[in-house]
Amino acid sequence: MNRRRVIGVLVILSTFLAAMSPLSLAADEQPLMQSMDLFEAGQNGYATYRAPTFALTPAGTLLVVAEGRKDGFTDWVDINTIMRRSTDGGRTWSDPAVVIDDGLNTVHNNTLVVDNQTGTLHLMHAINYARVYWRSSDDDGVRWSAPHEITDTFQTFRTRDGYEWTVVAPGMSNGIVLEQGPHKGRYVVPVWLATSHSHRPSISATVFSDDRGQTWQAGQIIARNDDITPNPSETVLMELSDGRVMAHIRNENMQYRRAVSFSNDGATDWTTPVLDEQLFDPICMAGLARYDYHTLIFSNPDSSADPQQILKWKARLRQNLTIRQSVDDGRTWRVSRVLDSGRAGYSQLLVGSDGTIYCFYERGNIYEDVTKFAPRYLSLVQFNLAWLRQGNP
Repeated sequence: MNRRRVIGVLVILSTFLAAMSPLSLAADEQPLMQSMDLFEAGQNGYATYRAPTFALTPAGTLLVVAEGRKDGFTDWVDINTIMRRSTDGGRTWSDPAVVIDDGLNTVHNNTLVVDNQTGTLHLMHAINYARVYWRSSDDDGVRWSAPHEITDTFQTFRTRDGYEWTVVAPGMSNGIVLEQGPHKGRYVVPVWLATSHSHRPSISATVFSDDRGQTWQAGQIIARNDDITPNPSETVLMELSDGRVMAHIRNENMQYRRAVSFSNDGATDWTTPVLDEQLFDPICMAGLARYDYHTLIFSNPDSSADPQQILKWKARLRQNLTIRQSVDDGRTWRVSRVLDSGRAGYSQLLVGSDGTIYCFYERGNIYEDVTKFAPRYLSLVQFNLAWLRQGNP
Protein backbone atom coordinates (compact mmCIF):
# COMPACT_ATOMS: atom_id res chain seq x y z
CA MET A 1 0.00 0.00 0.00
CA ASN A 2 1.49 3.37 -1.01
CA ARG A 3 2.03 6.24 1.38
CA ARG A 4 -0.89 8.34 0.09
CA ARG A 5 -3.33 5.44 0.52
CA VAL A 6 -2.05 4.75 4.05
CA ILE A 7 -2.60 8.38 4.99
CA GLY A 8 -6.11 8.25 3.53
CA VAL A 9 -6.99 5.15 5.55
CA LEU A 10 -5.65 6.74 8.73
CA VAL A 11 -7.69 9.88 8.15
CA ILE A 12 -10.87 7.86 7.61
CA LEU A 13 -10.15 5.76 10.70
CA SER A 14 -9.46 8.76 12.94
CA THR A 15 -12.64 10.44 11.73
CA PHE A 16 -14.63 7.30 12.50
CA LEU A 17 -13.15 6.98 15.99
CA ALA A 18 -13.81 10.64 16.74
CA ALA A 19 -17.41 10.23 15.64
CA MET A 20 -17.81 7.26 17.97
CA SER A 21 -16.43 9.00 21.07
CA PRO A 22 -18.91 9.78 23.87
CA LEU A 23 -18.14 13.49 23.50
CA SER A 24 -19.15 13.51 19.82
CA LEU A 25 -22.20 11.33 20.36
CA ALA A 26 -23.39 13.57 23.20
CA ALA A 27 -23.21 16.65 20.98
CA ASP A 28 -26.15 15.33 18.95
CA GLU A 29 -28.26 14.44 21.98
CA GLN A 30 -31.15 16.41 23.39
CA PRO A 31 -30.49 17.96 26.80
CA LEU A 32 -31.42 15.60 29.63
CA MET A 33 -31.55 16.23 33.37
CA GLN A 34 -33.52 14.32 35.99
CA SER A 35 -33.17 13.88 39.74
CA MET A 36 -34.22 11.56 42.53
CA ASP A 37 -33.93 11.78 46.32
CA LEU A 38 -32.37 8.58 47.66
CA PHE A 39 -31.95 9.37 51.36
CA GLU A 40 -34.02 11.73 53.53
CA ALA A 41 -33.19 13.00 56.99
CA GLY A 42 -35.34 11.40 59.68
CA GLN A 43 -36.04 8.20 57.75
CA ASN A 44 -35.24 4.77 59.21
CA GLY A 45 -34.14 6.24 62.53
CA TYR A 46 -31.34 8.47 61.21
CA ALA A 47 -31.24 12.17 62.08
CA THR A 48 -29.51 12.90 58.79
CA TYR A 49 -27.52 11.25 56.01
CA ARG A 50 -24.21 12.72 54.97
CA ALA A 51 -21.07 12.10 52.93
CA PRO A 52 -22.51 10.75 49.64
CA THR A 53 -20.28 8.17 47.97
CA PHE A 54 -21.07 6.07 44.93
CA ALA A 55 -19.66 3.76 42.28
CA LEU A 56 -20.53 2.18 38.96
CA THR A 57 -19.53 -1.48 38.75
CA PRO A 58 -18.20 -3.24 35.63
CA ALA A 59 -21.56 -5.03 35.43
CA GLY A 60 -23.38 -1.68 35.30
CA THR A 61 -24.73 -1.64 38.86
CA LEU A 62 -24.93 1.71 40.62
CA LEU A 63 -24.08 1.68 44.33
CA VAL A 64 -24.80 4.69 46.54
CA VAL A 65 -23.36 4.84 50.05
CA ALA A 66 -24.17 7.23 52.87
CA GLU A 67 -23.24 7.89 56.47
CA GLY A 68 -26.44 7.35 58.46
CA ARG A 69 -26.07 9.57 61.52
CA LYS A 70 -28.31 8.28 64.30
CA ASP A 71 -28.19 10.57 67.29
CA GLY A 72 -27.01 13.87 65.91
CA PHE A 73 -25.56 15.78 62.98
CA THR A 74 -21.87 16.03 63.83
CA ASP A 75 -18.92 13.88 62.72
CA TRP A 76 -18.56 12.12 66.09
CA VAL A 77 -21.98 10.56 66.68
CA ASP A 78 -23.24 6.98 66.19
CA ILE A 79 -22.83 6.53 62.42
CA ASN A 80 -23.59 3.49 60.25
CA THR A 81 -22.73 2.81 56.61
CA ILE A 82 -25.91 2.58 54.51
CA MET A 83 -26.07 1.36 50.91
CA ARG A 84 -28.59 1.18 48.08
CA ARG A 85 -28.19 -0.57 44.70
CA SER A 86 -29.66 -0.04 41.22
CA THR A 87 -29.28 -2.50 38.34
CA ASP A 88 -31.27 -0.45 35.79
CA GLY A 89 -29.30 2.76 35.49
CA GLY A 90 -30.83 4.47 38.51
CA ARG A 91 -34.51 4.06 37.61
CA THR A 92 -35.30 1.80 40.59
CA TRP A 93 -33.42 1.15 43.82
CA SER A 94 -33.13 -1.47 46.53
CA ASP A 95 -34.20 -0.54 50.04
CA PRO A 96 -31.47 1.02 52.21
CA ALA A 97 -29.32 -1.68 53.79
CA VAL A 98 -26.92 -1.35 56.71
CA VAL A 99 -23.51 -2.52 55.49
CA ILE A 100 -21.47 -1.56 58.58
CA ASP A 101 -22.76 -1.05 62.15
CA ASP A 102 -20.11 -0.91 64.86
CA GLY A 103 -22.42 -0.37 67.81
CA LEU A 104 -22.31 3.21 69.10
CA ASN A 105 -19.05 3.92 67.29
CA THR A 106 -18.55 6.36 64.44
CA VAL A 107 -18.18 4.56 61.07
CA HIS A 108 -17.12 7.15 58.55
CA ASN A 109 -15.35 8.17 55.35
CA ASN A 110 -16.53 5.33 53.12
CA THR A 111 -14.18 5.25 50.14
CA LEU A 112 -14.86 2.93 47.20
CA VAL A 113 -12.40 1.44 44.71
CA VAL A 114 -13.67 -0.34 41.58
CA ASP A 115 -11.32 -2.81 39.89
CA ASN A 116 -12.65 -3.05 36.33
CA GLN A 117 -10.20 -5.82 35.45
CA THR A 118 -11.23 -8.26 38.19
CA GLY A 119 -14.76 -6.96 38.76
CA THR A 120 -14.11 -6.74 42.49
CA LEU A 121 -15.38 -3.80 44.54
CA HIS A 122 -13.47 -2.54 47.53
CA LEU A 123 -14.45 -0.34 50.46
CA MET A 124 -12.07 1.47 52.80
CA HIS A 125 -13.50 3.14 55.89
CA ALA A 126 -12.50 4.29 59.36
CA ILE A 127 -13.92 3.92 62.86
CA ASN A 128 -13.74 6.69 65.44
CA TYR A 129 -11.08 8.45 63.32
CA ALA A 130 -8.57 6.04 64.84
CA ARG A 131 -8.69 2.74 62.91
CA VAL A 132 -8.90 2.05 59.16
CA TYR A 133 -10.39 -1.06 57.54
CA TRP A 134 -10.60 -2.65 54.08
CA ARG A 135 -13.26 -5.03 52.76
CA SER A 136 -14.27 -6.39 49.34
CA SER A 137 -17.27 -7.63 47.35
CA ASP A 138 -17.27 -10.03 44.40
CA ASP A 139 -21.02 -9.83 43.71
CA ASP A 140 -21.61 -6.17 42.89
CA GLY A 141 -21.97 -5.08 46.49
CA VAL A 142 -24.63 -7.58 47.62
CA ARG A 143 -22.27 -9.13 50.18
CA TRP A 144 -19.05 -7.80 51.68
CA SER A 145 -16.09 -9.59 53.21
CA ALA A 146 -15.15 -9.34 56.85
CA PRO A 147 -13.09 -6.20 57.56
CA HIS A 148 -9.31 -6.34 57.48
CA GLU A 149 -7.61 -3.69 59.62
CA ILE A 150 -4.88 -1.70 57.84
CA THR A 151 -4.24 0.98 60.47
CA ASP A 152 -0.57 -0.05 60.69
CA THR A 153 -0.08 1.42 57.21
CA PHE A 154 -0.77 4.87 58.63
CA GLN A 155 1.90 4.52 61.34
CA THR A 156 4.40 5.36 58.59
CA PHE A 157 3.30 8.97 58.76
CA ARG A 158 4.52 8.93 62.37
CA THR A 159 7.73 6.94 61.94
CA ARG A 160 8.84 8.32 58.56
CA ASP A 161 7.39 11.82 58.59
CA GLY A 162 7.21 12.56 62.30
CA TYR A 163 3.52 13.44 62.00
CA GLU A 164 1.87 12.44 65.29
CA TRP A 165 -1.68 12.15 64.05
CA THR A 166 -4.62 11.48 66.34
CA VAL A 167 -7.29 11.61 63.61
CA VAL A 168 -7.18 9.56 60.38
CA ALA A 169 -9.63 9.21 57.50
CA PRO A 170 -9.72 7.94 53.90
CA GLY A 171 -10.90 10.06 50.93
CA MET A 172 -13.89 10.03 50.95
CA SER A 173 -13.74 10.49 47.21
CA ASN A 174 -13.22 7.18 45.41
CA GLY A 175 -9.79 5.64 45.15
CA ILE A 176 -8.46 5.09 41.65
CA VAL A 177 -6.82 2.18 39.79
CA LEU A 178 -3.97 3.35 37.57
CA GLU A 179 -4.46 2.44 33.90
CA GLN A 180 -1.14 3.58 32.42
CA GLY A 181 2.60 3.31 32.90
CA PRO A 182 4.81 1.01 34.97
CA HIS A 183 2.41 1.06 37.93
CA LYS A 184 -0.65 0.01 35.96
CA GLY A 185 -3.13 -1.74 38.27
CA ARG A 186 -1.98 0.18 41.38
CA TYR A 187 -4.76 1.13 43.79
CA VAL A 188 -4.36 4.70 45.09
CA VAL A 189 -6.61 6.10 47.84
CA PRO A 190 -6.57 9.72 49.09
CA VAL A 191 -6.30 10.10 52.87
CA TRP A 192 -6.03 12.91 55.38
CA LEU A 193 -4.74 13.02 58.94
CA ALA A 194 -4.91 15.55 61.77
CA THR A 195 -3.44 16.09 65.20
CA SER A 196 -6.58 17.14 67.09
CA HIS A 197 -10.22 16.19 67.59
CA SER A 198 -11.27 19.24 65.55
CA HIS A 199 -9.61 17.68 62.46
CA ARG A 200 -7.12 20.56 62.41
CA PRO A 201 -4.25 21.11 61.79
CA SER A 202 -4.14 18.48 59.04
CA ILE A 203 -2.24 17.01 56.09
CA SER A 204 -3.32 15.15 52.94
CA ALA A 205 -1.58 12.15 51.38
CA THR A 206 -2.28 8.82 49.68
CA VAL A 207 -1.96 5.15 50.52
CA PHE A 208 -1.43 2.63 47.73
CA SER A 209 -1.45 -1.09 46.98
CA ASP A 210 0.40 -2.91 44.20
CA ASP A 211 -1.22 -6.29 44.93
CA ARG A 212 -4.92 -5.46 44.56
CA GLY A 213 -5.47 -4.52 48.17
CA GLN A 214 -3.67 -7.40 49.88
CA THR A 215 -1.05 -5.07 51.38
CA TRP A 216 -0.81 -1.30 51.65
CA GLN A 217 1.91 1.33 51.79
CA ALA A 218 1.87 5.00 52.74
CA GLY A 219 2.62 7.47 49.97
CA GLN A 220 4.41 10.74 50.51
CA ILE A 221 2.58 13.74 51.94
CA ILE A 222 0.87 15.81 49.23
CA ALA A 223 -0.08 18.94 51.16
CA ARG A 224 0.85 20.19 54.61
CA ASN A 225 -0.68 22.80 56.86
CA ASP A 226 1.08 25.86 55.42
CA ASP A 227 0.35 29.27 53.93
CA ILE A 228 -0.80 27.86 50.57
CA THR A 229 -2.83 24.90 51.87
CA PRO A 230 -3.88 25.52 55.47
CA ASN A 231 -5.57 22.40 56.83
CA PRO A 232 -5.74 20.34 53.61
CA SER A 233 -8.17 17.43 53.83
CA GLU A 234 -10.65 15.74 51.46
CA THR A 235 -8.82 15.15 48.18
CA VAL A 236 -10.02 13.87 44.80
CA LEU A 237 -7.57 11.89 42.64
CA MET A 238 -7.60 11.75 38.84
CA GLU A 239 -5.29 9.94 36.42
CA LEU A 240 -4.74 12.32 33.52
CA SER A 241 -4.35 11.44 29.84
CA ASP A 242 -0.55 11.65 30.11
CA GLY A 243 -0.46 9.18 33.02
CA ARG A 244 0.17 11.72 35.78
CA VAL A 245 -2.05 11.65 38.85
CA MET A 246 -3.66 14.93 39.84
CA ALA A 247 -4.64 15.57 43.46
CA HIS A 248 -7.51 18.07 43.78
CA ILE A 249 -7.39 19.32 47.36
CA ARG A 250 -9.86 20.93 49.75
CA ASN A 251 -8.07 23.49 51.92
CA GLU A 252 -8.81 26.50 54.10
CA ASN A 253 -6.91 29.21 52.27
CA MET A 254 -8.90 32.44 52.53
CA GLN A 255 -8.59 32.90 48.77
CA TYR A 256 -11.21 30.13 48.58
CA ARG A 257 -9.70 28.14 45.72
CA ARG A 258 -9.06 24.46 45.06
CA ALA A 259 -5.42 23.39 45.29
CA VAL A 260 -3.79 21.00 42.82
CA SER A 261 -0.67 18.83 42.91
CA PHE A 262 0.74 16.20 40.53
CA SER A 263 2.64 12.92 40.82
CA ASN A 264 3.87 10.46 38.20
CA ASP A 265 2.81 7.43 40.25
CA GLY A 266 0.15 8.61 42.71
CA ALA A 267 2.46 8.09 45.67
CA THR A 268 5.75 9.98 45.41
CA ASP A 269 7.31 13.25 44.28
CA TRP A 270 4.17 15.35 44.50
CA THR A 271 4.60 18.83 43.09
CA THR A 272 4.20 21.81 45.41
CA PRO A 273 0.44 22.49 45.60
CA VAL A 274 -0.82 25.59 43.86
CA LEU A 275 -4.24 27.24 43.94
CA ASP A 276 -6.40 26.99 40.82
CA GLU A 277 -7.67 30.55 40.40
CA GLN A 278 -10.49 29.31 38.16
CA LEU A 279 -12.14 27.11 40.79
CA PHE A 280 -13.80 28.82 43.73
CA ASP A 281 -14.32 26.54 46.73
CA PRO A 282 -16.25 27.51 49.88
CA ILE A 283 -14.19 24.88 51.83
CA CYS A 284 -16.10 21.76 50.88
CA MET A 285 -15.62 18.33 49.36
CA ALA A 286 -15.93 18.35 45.55
CA GLY A 287 -16.56 15.87 42.73
CA LEU A 288 -14.32 15.09 39.75
CA ALA A 289 -14.79 12.55 36.96
CA ARG A 290 -13.35 11.76 33.53
CA TYR A 291 -15.77 12.02 30.60
CA ASP A 292 -13.36 10.98 27.87
CA TYR A 293 -9.64 11.15 27.09
CA HIS A 294 -9.05 14.85 27.83
CA THR A 295 -12.46 15.87 29.22
CA LEU A 296 -13.07 16.24 32.96
CA ILE A 297 -16.27 17.13 34.83
CA PHE A 298 -16.12 18.97 38.18
CA SER A 299 -18.78 19.74 40.80
CA ASN A 300 -18.88 21.87 43.95
CA PRO A 301 -20.92 24.65 45.59
CA ASP A 302 -19.98 27.92 43.88
CA SER A 303 -21.16 30.53 46.35
CA SER A 304 -18.57 33.07 45.23
CA ALA A 305 -21.29 35.70 44.77
CA ASP A 306 -21.88 35.70 48.56
CA PRO A 307 -18.77 37.00 50.39
CA GLN A 308 -19.96 36.08 53.90
CA GLN A 309 -17.68 33.79 55.92
CA ILE A 310 -20.68 32.06 57.35
CA LEU A 311 -19.79 28.53 58.47
CA LYS A 312 -17.04 27.15 60.71
CA TRP A 313 -13.37 27.83 59.89
CA LYS A 314 -14.53 30.97 58.03
CA ALA A 315 -16.05 28.78 55.34
CA ARG A 316 -18.39 30.33 52.80
CA LEU A 317 -22.00 29.31 52.26
CA ARG A 318 -22.65 25.86 50.79
CA GLN A 319 -25.11 26.55 48.01
CA ASN A 320 -25.36 26.89 44.22
CA LEU A 321 -23.97 23.50 43.21
CA THR A 322 -22.24 24.05 39.87
CA ILE A 323 -21.00 21.62 37.23
CA ARG A 324 -17.95 22.52 35.13
CA GLN A 325 -16.28 20.97 32.10
CA SER A 326 -12.63 20.98 31.04
CA VAL A 327 -11.50 19.67 27.65
CA ASP A 328 -7.77 19.91 28.44
CA ASP A 329 -7.21 17.70 31.52
CA GLY A 330 -8.24 20.39 34.00
CA ARG A 331 -6.00 23.23 32.80
CA THR A 332 -8.99 25.41 31.92
CA TRP A 333 -12.69 25.26 32.85
CA ARG A 334 -14.70 27.15 30.23
CA VAL A 335 -18.11 25.47 30.48
CA SER A 336 -20.27 25.65 33.60
CA ARG A 337 -23.90 25.32 34.60
CA VAL A 338 -25.72 25.52 37.92
CA LEU A 339 -27.24 22.18 38.88
CA ASP A 340 -28.94 23.33 42.10
CA SER A 341 -29.17 26.98 43.16
CA GLY A 342 -30.28 26.09 46.70
CA ARG A 343 -28.34 24.82 49.69
CA ALA A 344 -25.96 22.04 48.62
CA GLY A 345 -22.83 20.47 50.09
CA TYR A 346 -20.67 17.45 49.34
CA SER A 347 -20.88 15.93 45.86
CA GLN A 348 -19.39 13.16 43.78
CA LEU A 349 -19.49 12.47 40.02
CA LEU A 350 -19.51 9.39 37.78
CA VAL A 351 -19.80 8.89 34.03
CA GLY A 352 -21.63 5.91 32.58
CA SER A 353 -20.59 3.97 29.48
CA ASP A 354 -23.37 5.69 27.50
CA GLY A 355 -22.13 9.18 28.41
CA THR A 356 -24.69 9.78 31.17
CA ILE A 357 -23.19 11.89 33.96
CA TYR A 358 -24.28 11.15 37.53
CA CYS A 359 -23.99 13.59 40.44
CA PHE A 360 -24.73 12.34 43.97
CA TYR A 361 -24.88 15.24 46.41
CA GLU A 362 -26.16 16.75 49.66
CA ARG A 363 -29.27 18.86 49.09
CA GLY A 364 -31.25 21.23 51.27
CA ASN A 365 -30.71 21.97 54.95
CA ILE A 366 -32.41 20.83 58.15
CA TYR A 367 -31.46 24.04 59.93
CA GLU A 368 -33.10 27.42 59.40
CA ASP A 369 -29.90 28.93 60.79
CA VAL A 370 -27.68 29.36 57.71
CA THR A 371 -24.52 29.16 59.83
CA LYS A 372 -25.21 25.45 60.36
CA PHE A 373 -25.46 22.74 57.72
CA ALA A 374 -27.01 19.27 57.77
CA PRO A 375 -28.55 18.10 54.49
CA ARG A 376 -32.19 17.19 54.26
CA TYR A 377 -31.62 14.88 51.28
CA LEU A 378 -28.95 12.95 49.44
CA SER A 379 -30.02 13.25 45.82
CA LEU A 380 -28.90 11.64 42.57
CA VAL A 381 -29.04 13.71 39.38
CA GLN A 382 -28.53 12.28 35.89
CA PHE A 383 -27.68 14.61 33.03
CA ASN A 384 -25.85 14.55 29.72
CA LEU A 385 -23.23 16.71 28.08
CA ALA A 386 -25.85 18.41 25.95
CA TRP A 387 -27.57 19.67 29.13
CA LEU A 388 -24.27 20.87 30.59
CA ARG A 389 -23.24 22.73 27.45
CA GLN A 390 -26.67 24.28 26.84
CA GLY A 391 -26.30 28.04 26.99
CA ASN A 392 -22.50 27.82 26.89
CA PRO A 393 -20.47 28.89 23.85
